[in-house]
Amino acid sequence: MGKLGKIITEKLPSGRYDYFIQNVIISDLNILNRKNVIYARVSTSTQKENLDRQIERLKLFTSSKGIIINNTYYDIASALNYNRKYYQILLNEIMNGDIENLFIEYKDRLLRFGFEEFEIICKKFKTNIIIIDENVYDKEKNNIKEITEDLIAIIHHFSMKIYSNRKRKKIIELINDDDTDINLNDNN
Repeated sequence: MGKLGKIITEKLPSGRYDYFIQNVIISDLNILNRKNVIYARVSTSTQKENLDRQIERLKLFTSSKGIIINNTYYDIASALNYNRKYYQILLNEIMNGDIENLFIEYKDRLLRFGFEEFEIICKKFKTNIIIIDENVYDKEKNNIKEITEDLIAIIHHFSMKIYSNRKRKKIIELINDDDTDINLNDNN
């Protein structure tokens, strides 16, 4: 937006104007009422204590900086699951321009893969991502355990699909075999 609250344009050699749509998006953001939020995540319900500690560390960090947190979002689900309830709410609020600052403990609490794309979305909607613990290497053992759990979940998911398809095929074969037996018996 220009100083007078107008959309910035550029006059092209053809005499037409090029409008900068990003300025329109930014101008629609309600700058005064944007929120500071926390997001935390663990993979399984057995890690609930870890989730509580994550949230507490994030709250301590923000309060030590004098930052008021408006909402705390958390999920108990794999980082590979993009349909997490609060992750989806968070993403929608970012795209609505409602969130100014997003506080996370470290990157993979939000996403295991695709964090860079998430950052691009946040930048477009003027949301800052604040990672309070950049030193992921100290958490390597926990990360390896969680990645292993994610891989097992993926393998389980696809093996159940294969098993289900085999079972369905076997049932269809049995039904077809029973139909031929019934037809043979009907002809006698």
